[in-house]
Amino acid sequence: SFNELFSLIYKLYEDSLNKQDSLLVRPFIDDDFYFRHNLVINGLSNRNDREKRNYVKIKDILFRDFKIVDDKQVLVLDVTSKMKKYSVDKEGEVVTGSKDDFIDCHYVFTLIRRVGIESSNEVNTSICPNCREVIKVNDDGVCEHCHVDIATGDFGWVITDVKE
Repeated sequence: SFNELFSLIYKLYEDSLNKQDSLLVRPFIDDDFYFRHNLVINGLSNRNDREKRNYVKIKDILFRDFKIVDDKQVLVLDVTSKMKKYSVDKEGEVVTGSKDDFIDCHYVFTLIRRVGIESSNEVNTSICPNCREVIKVNDDGVCEHCHVDIATGDFGWVITDVKE
C-alpha cells in the first residue's frame, strides 16, 4: 500500500539525517531536494553537537492536497511521527531534548511522480524500478547498474520538499 511505501521512504529519510548520509534516501528524492538535504546534513555535521533521532515511528499520514502540474502528479502529506529527538555534545552528554522522552514531530512532505505511473503492490525500496537490481545510486540519482536516473518521479513517488 502507499502508506507502507511512504513509511519505508520516511524511515530512509530519518536514517539519512541520523547517519548524516543523504545517499541513503537518494533514490527517493529529486535533484533539487537532494541539494537542499545535503546542505542540512552538512550543517548538522559542522555543529559541535550531534542530533539524534531514535525509535522513530509514524503516527499519522494525512493527505493534504493532490494536483497535476504539467506531466507530474503532486501529493502533499501531513505527517506526524513519534521519536526520541535530542542532541549530544562530543562527550555524548545530552545538550538539548531527552534520551528518555518521546516527542511528536510534524512534517509536510511534498512528493511527485509522472502522470500515468501506477503504484506497484510490491513495497520494496531496495530494488531499482528500471533494471530490478539492488539499488545503488550515485549523487546524480543514477542507478549504477542500468545508468537510468531513477530520482525523477518517472518510476514512482519522490520527495521534492519537507517542511518541519
